[in-house]
This record gives sequence, structure tokens and C-alpha cells, in this order.
Amino acid sequence: MKISCVVTAMMYGSVVSSDISWAENADDKTQICEVVMVDQAKEVLDAKQRELLRNQLMEVDRLTDSIASRAKQYVAEIKPDGHFEDIDYNSKQRSSWLAAKHALRLVDMAKYFKQGFADHEDSVERAACLDAIHRGLGYWLKHDFQSLNWWHNEIYLPRQLGTLLMWVGDEFSQQELEGILKISRRAKIGMTGQNTVMLAENVFYRGVWEADAALVNKALDAIFSEIRICNEMNQEGLQVDWSYHQHGSQQQFGNYGLAYLNSMMMWGNRLEGTVYELNDEQLAILRPFVLNGIGDVAYRGYFDINSCNRQLAKGAQLKKARALVRGVKSMYKLDSSYAKDYDVIIKSNDRGNLDLSVEKVGQNFFYRSDYLVHRGQGYMYSVKMCSTRVRGSEAMNGDNMSGYHLGDGVACLYEEGSEYEDIYAVWDWRKLPGITVVQKNEPMIELPWDGYTNGDSFVGGVSDNQVGVITMKYDRDDLTLNKSYFTLADRIVCIGSDIQFKGTLKDDHNIFTSIEFRNADANDDAYTKQLTADAQLFGHNKTGYLVLEQDAEGGVMTANGSWDRVRSFDSKDPVSQSTFQLGIDHANQTEVDRYQYVIWPRLSETGQYGMDNVQDLASNWRSQLINTNFAHALLAEQGQTLMAVLYKPQQIKLGIWQLKVDQPCVVMIRAGKLWIADPDQTLEAINVEINGKQYQISLPQDVYAGKTISVDL
Repeated sequence: MKISCVVTAMMYGSVVSSDISWAENADDKTQICEVVMVDQAKEVLDAKQRELLRNQLMEVDRLTDSIASRAKQYVAEIKPDGHFEDIDYNSKQRSSWLAAKHALRLVDMAKYFKQGFADHEDSVERAACLDAIHRGLGYWLKHDFQSLNWWHNEIYLPRQLGTLLMWVGDEFSQQELEGILKISRRAKIGMTGQNTVMLAENVFYRGVWEADAALVNKALDAIFSEIRICNEMNQEGLQVDWSYHQHGSQQQFGNYGLAYLNSMMMWGNRLEGTVYELNDEQLAILRPFVLNGIGDVAYRGYFDINSCNRQLAKGAQLKKARALVRGVKSMYKLDSSYAKDYDVIIKSNDRGNLDLSVEKVGQNFFYRSDYLVHRGQGYMYSVKMCSTRVRGSEAMNGDNMSGYHLGDGVACLYEEGSEYEDIYAVWDWRKLPGITVVQKNEPMIELPWDGYTNGDSFVGGVSDNQVGVITMKYDRDDLTLNKSYFTLADRIVCIGSDIQFKGTLKDDHNIFTSIEFRNADANDDAYTKQLTADAQLFGHNKTGYLVLEQDAEGGVMTANGSWDRVRSFDSKDPVSQSTFQLGIDHANQTEVDRYQYVIWPRLSETGQYGMDNVQDLASNWRSQLINTNFAHALLAEQGQTLMAVLYKPQQIKLGIWQLKVDQPCVVMIRAGKLWIADPDQTLEAINVEINGKQYQISLPQDVYAGKTISVDL
């Protein structure tokens, strides 16, 4: 079989016309595309062109056994007037709009109608399926249900109805088609980032149905125009550090970034072999986004909470990690020269087929997003911060009702992956792991739709992609302090200082640093050991927590809550869960304005060697770290590495290193190199003196400000 057609492509603003010849390979039944350039473009898709594109859209979205099973159930359950009794058509929920299930059920039945019957036989069952589709569509068009959230009206519904047209549009009457297209036309190309992509996708579906080549090309041009790196401040989309922003300068890996990945993979697969297929330049942008960006934010099949933003629904971490694996599998196919690299992400996150032998070790600090992902042997540690530049979180449509502190230095340690699985209903949202905030016996403040920022710009860090240090000068709700996280191969050292409350604390309020708040079992191994007069070791399962100078409190305990605290439309039923909690109540300390603690992942697996390291630090920590109001510093790796956060121009001495700087900065001296960054992202240069030798260092500017640079010593 051979089909010839002409299509028009607009890529990067240029118009190209192509003759595409399709041939069916008799051996493997796959389609092969030959592209021949021609001179004239057609504005109207002819019947063969249109059918070709429809088939492409359906080819990668085929009927599965689970869809067929659901479709049979829907055909049996749909009422004579076309509604389903179990759907709330009057739903006012802005996030999970319940009425939207109706449109998805129509699509499932359409797939079953087209592919669920041998040779499309005219059976009674097939006729009943088509009748159910007509009734269901009629009910929806009669009532024209609309959500309070524009997203459902302009993105979700046009997508489902556009898909319905591709599958069974030929079965509809003119009146039905006009009703579908009326809804479809609510999607117009515009907005920014992934919202642009999703709106354009709906326009593409409509263009194919209406045989409008110009509309098809306009939609594809908009979709692929988002395969670009943002080169301006506050621009939404893919950032130069391979993080993803949406809704302003806000890290959105798990929401819009994940949707972006899977959109590009969907179109990459559907258009592979055509003139529209992803080119080398586009793959060169998507590749590091996967390998050095979104592919780093899942661990053993669990998406990092610090990348989920407002979407902390039940099962969110597992669902998002599965979506990541699907996207990476598509990239594996489209960019096969890098298959081994994609395979690492797939094998270390596909929970049905985990291969822990390929897990990555190293770290990635996303300086455009104030976000760190650090990986050691058998663990992952992430920290989410915010600044005057980067928003901490957002709340809208009933999502993230308690996420007021999600960008305040939340630090999550994963060893198995499930440490925080579905814990959100029982979390004390003022004791999220890693944060220092005022404890109040009051309801959480709900964030506005545009989220929040920190009152200080000094937020950032240095990394050599193996180890590093990040810091945040915190200024929010009258509380100020300095927080730093030193991430090494076998441990994480957390330091805080200059903890000040500008007002007067109420009698029932206190400042609290949360070290950990994660899932536990009632019979988990938890212990406390007093190693020295000012060093306590706490343990939970495999992890060790060494608290220095301060008295900490914690252990395995039951936490209570409900899911409506997370999403307003979820269940109000009480939920109880066993948890491990550990923290420092600063009201009970002699040194109330600082803290220092060390986290040892998998300490129980290191035997006597690991305990010797813990005991050494417990006994000698004062000679290995600096914690003042103006500097945080750590001597590491047998004294050969110095990591330092310097909040003002100054000179410090620790171990064999004497360090002097003329500007606030973050510095690391390691392996014969000086690594340095400007967390403020405003400086042009810094003068550094190391053991008497001087260096004048020019710093990155514009969208690269805050990036780590290195200098040979």
C-alpha cells in the first residue's frame, strides 16, 4: 500500500512544503516515511492527508485491556438520557473536577467501538457501544457543563472531545459535530510554557478534523516553539540549569515540567518519520532536560516531594514517577544514541523492574530554582528553598491547603523511596523536615494563587556535581535566620544561626527546627544515645541523626490528620499514621539562636567504621565546623576539603585552610580547585585569598548568575 500527501510545516517561523510517501512494510507492519521537498504548499488537507494524520494520532493511543474493560462497564451503566449516576455533574471542585470523568468515558467507549470488535463486525454489542457514545455526547452537549477552572474548559475538555473526533467523528451527525467544535474552539493558542503547548495541542486536533493545513501548522509551530531555553529572567519554561518554571519563577518539575516532557514525547512519537519529527537541535535541548534535569528528581520509583509543588494528592509520588518513566522510555526510542543514559533513569525508577546497580551518585543544584538533589550510595537527599527571585510554592483550586512552608528549606531523605509516601494527611505542616519556623496552635494560612517568596535574596550554593553546600538567609513572618546544608558522600551536615524573631512571641508560640518527620512502623528500630555531654545520636531504622550542642526530642509516634488539610475537596475523615519525628525546640536551649546536626544515611549498614566516624565528629565537632552569625563552614574529607558560607566580607581559618573574601559568597576548596558562587546573583567579581594566594574571579551574569564556577588552585 502506498499513500502520497502534501503537508505544510512551520518550524521556527519558516514554511516548508513536503511530499510524504508512506509504505507499509509487509514484514513488520510498520510504516516507513520518505520525505521529498516540493515547491507549493496547500492550505487544505485532502482526504488522504487528513486520514493519515488521524491514524498517526490514534496509533500511539490504542485500546488496552483495561480501557476495554472500563468501556464495557460504561456501556452497561449509562442511562437512557446519557448520564452516569456516579458522576457529580454539579461539581464545583476546581482541581479534580468530577464532571470531567464523563468526557473521558466517551473516549474510552470510542476506542472500544473502533478496536474492540474483530474486523469491526456489526454486532449487537458494537451497536450498543455506539448508541451509548451518542447518548453520552448528547447529554454533555445539551447541558454544556463548564468548570470554575478555565483549565478544564479550554484544555481538558477540548482535548478529550478532540480525541473523540479522531476516533469516531465519522459516526456523528452535523449537529453533534457542531456541538463538539463549539467546545473545541474555546482552546486558543496563547499563554506561556506548558499551557501554550496544551492549548496548541487542542488546536491541532481541530485543524486535523477541519482539514485546515494552516491551523495544523500554526498549532505545531506553537508546540515546538516551546523547545527552547529561556534566556531572560522571569521567563517561563525550560531554564538554563535544566529546571522548569511555570507561574512565574517557580520550580515545577512535577506538574508542568512533567506534562511538558510527556507532551513533547507524545508528539515526537506521533510525528516520527514525518516532516514534523523532532530534529537534532530540538533533541539536543530535550536531552539534558531529561538526563540532567527532570530525570534526577525521582528515587526508586518515587517522585521527590520537593518537586511536586502543589500536587500532593494521595499516590502523587508513585504516579508522577510512572509518568516520568513513560516519558523517558519515549526519549530512549527517539534519541537512541543516548539509550544507555536514559536506561539508567528507567531501570532505577521502574518499580516493577528495579535495577539498583545502575543508580546515579552525585548532585545537581538548580541555581535558577533554589533546589538541590544530592545522591549518595543508596540514598537521595533533596532541599527546596526560595528567595526574592524564586517562589516557594503556590495554592489554587483547593490544592496545597497547608503548603505555607514548602519552600522554607524542606529537606527530604530517601533511602527506600517510601519514607514520605502519602504522609501529607498527617504531617504537622509547621514541622516539615528541615525547616525552622514558629509553632502556633492555629490553622495554617492558605497561600494565595501566586504563592510566596522569601524576603532575602542570599539563597544559593556551590557544587562540583559530587558534593557541595547550599544556603538560605530566611526572612519571613518576622523570623530571620541563616540555614546551610553541607552535602557529602556519606553524610549531610545542617547548620543554622542568627535565629531572631523581630516581634514578641506569644506564650504558646515557640521556634522549632524540624530534623525529620517521616513514615514509620510502630515496631521500627528507634533509639537515642548520649555520645558526649553535647552530642546525642538518634536512630531510626538505617538512619543516624547526630545532634550537636542542642537537646533534641523525638521518636516513633502516632500522627493524626485528614486529607482535606491537603486538598480542600478530599475526605474529612480522620487519618492516623505511625511516624518518626525529631526536632529541636529552641525555647528549651541555652544557645537559642543556632543549631547543628548531622544526618548519616544508612548508618546501620556501615558497621563499626560508620560508628567510629560518628564518635569522632561527636567528640571533635568544634574543630571541624564554624557556626556563627556571619559564617558557616565545614572541614571534610580528612581535612582536605573546606566548604564555607560567608555572609559578609571576612577571613576564617579552619584546619589547614585560611580563607578571605571581599564579598558575601559560598566557597568550596576541593581536589585542587576553588568552587565559588554568588547566592545574591548580583556581583560581577569577587576577590578571594587562600592561604596567602590571591584570586580575582569574574562571575556569571544574567540568567547564569548564581551558577558555580571553578578555578584551578
